[in-house]
Parts: sequence; structure tokens; C-alpha cells
Amino acid sequence: MAQPLTTPDPTPLRLPAPAPRRRRRILRVLLLFVVVLLLVLGAGALWVRSEVRASLPRLDGELKLAGLSAPVTVERDALGVPTIRAATRVDAARALGFLHGQDRFFQMDLLRRNAAGELAALFGSAALDVDKQNRVHRFRHIAGSVLARATPEERAVFTAYAAGVNAGLAALGAKPWEYLVLRTEPVPWAPEDTVLAVDAMFLDLQGGDGGYESQLGLVHDLLPPPLADFLTTAGTEWDAPIVGTPRPTPPIPGPEVFDLRKEPPVDLPKAAAAGPSPLLREDAPESPVLGSNNWAVSGAHTADGHALLANDMHLGIRVPNTWYRAS
Repeated sequence: MAQPLTTPDPTPLRLPAPAPRRRRRILRVLLLFVVVLLLVLGAGALWVRSEVRASLPRLDGELKLAGLSAPVTVERDALGVPTIRAATRVDAARALGFLHGQDRFFQMDLLRRNAAGELAALFGSAALDVDKQNRVHRFRHIAGSVLARATPEERAVFTAYAAGVNAGLAALGAKPWEYLVLRTEPVPWAPEDTVLAVDAMFLDLQGGDGGYESQLGLVHDLLPPPLADFLTTAGTEWDAPIVGTPRPTPPIPGPEVFDLRKEPPVDLPKAAAAGPSPLLREDAPESPVLGSNNWAVSGAHTADGHALLANDMHLGIRVPNTWYRAS
């Protein structure tokens, strides 16, 4: 029996959407992507802002600081400089540590790590050369020895200060923002770390070639001891040391100690032809002179009758500043 012939349905022909419709679809996708990106960036910016704000120090209010023997008050002036009023030096050290931990912990961390040769723990291999250069001094071991030889009263100050630093760091709403950038956690402050901070200043103020020590050695090798002691004295009665008493000024040596009139004359043309002293090498790299100048002016010479005390520390300008002002 013959089968009827059937014609299959023709396959529908899919024509591309008109160009304007396709462009609108692409624009909607791009717009959605931009909106999502802006939301993510906005949320990230708000999170970063909240973390940075949370890491700011507390400027007012009351809190309980463990270990104090009596209440301590801290007042800040318009520039944020604190004045601490405490019953004992140990309490003042604990309160100062709290302020330092809140205001300057990352800077303090850099100081101790630089002296101990431990910067690579924060910055990776980029800091290895600096660590190798500084670790040979074994400052962390020396700091421990200094603490071990300290008197009980001195150790009490070191310990109270360290406890205050850690309490101040813990009281922040978030860790300092530098640790967010480095994706690491701050390490608590130890009593010997305070000595390391002093060692860091040694690295900053001390020449790397031992030139100063060499010059001191020449002074003591070539001059009579009374004259060498006078030229290299470690202090005078005009000093105002924070700990201890001023040191007496060595007497000015008379001609019986050293008399230039009895020394053979210097042949200046011959000395010039011989070239500069080994201590003044022409190939020595130039570097800024580090140190400090300070002076005082009596109130008798000022317009308002108040004395003036000035200090010019020959150190680079840094943010934050090298020193932390407090009373």
C-alpha cells in the first residue's frame, strides 16, 4: 500500500537580533559589572576606613590599667602632647608605655627589629641584607644581658613599661593599619625590646667604619692623659642628667702637661705635599653629620622674662617624628 508523502516541517531560521537590541544587552551587562565592582570597592573602602579608625588611640574617658599602685591621669594639649601625673615612677612608666603602644607601636616595632636584625620577618627577603648587617652585633643578646644586670628598681620600670605597651596595643579597636598592609600580626613588647630601641639609635648615630673610635684612640695614644681626658670628657657639671649627678669637668691642662711652644714647628708646605691625613680620606663617602646641638638663654635676655631652651637634633625629618614628646 502506498504511503502518503509528507513534507517535514521546515527548520526555523534564527536571524540575529537587530544590532540595537544586542548593544543594549551588552550595555546592561557592563552596567551590572560596574555596579557590582563599585559596591565591592565601596564595601572595601568602608572596611579599611573602619579598621583605621578603630586603630586610633583613645583620647578621653577612663579605663582600668592593671598593675597601677594609684590612679594616673593623662592630659593632652591641643597638639596631642600628653602630660602624665602619677604617684610613682613605675606607674608613670606603665602609663607612658600605654600611650606609646597606642600611638607609636609600629614605629617601635621597626626600631627593635632593625637593631635585632629581624626586619625580614615583616618584609621578607627584601630586608635580609639589612638583617645580616645588623645581626652580627648580637644586640638582642646584649639587651638581655643589660636587663639581667639591671637593679630591681630598673627592672621594675622596664617591666611596667612593657606591660603598659602591650595593654595599650590590646586596647585598640584594631591592630595598627601597617599590619593590615603587611598581612601580619604585631608581636607583644618585651622588657628587653626597650634596650633594643636604644641600640637602633646607636645604628643611626654611629658611623659604620669606626672612624670616630679611631680618632678617639689616636687622641689617647698621642696626647698626655690629662689633655686627652679634657678633650674627650663624657660630661660636665653643667649637664642636667635625668639619672645620677653631673660629672665634674676635668681641669684644663697647663703647660706642664702639654706646651705647644716646646713642640717642633710643623713644616706646612711639607705637610701639604704629603697629602691629607688618613682620617680625612678624599675617597671617603660624604654623609651628613649626625648629632645634636642644644643651648639655653636666660630669662634676663628675653622679652617676656622666660628662659629659652633650644635643641637642634641633626636627624632626618620623618613621619612620624623620631621623638615622642611627653611630660
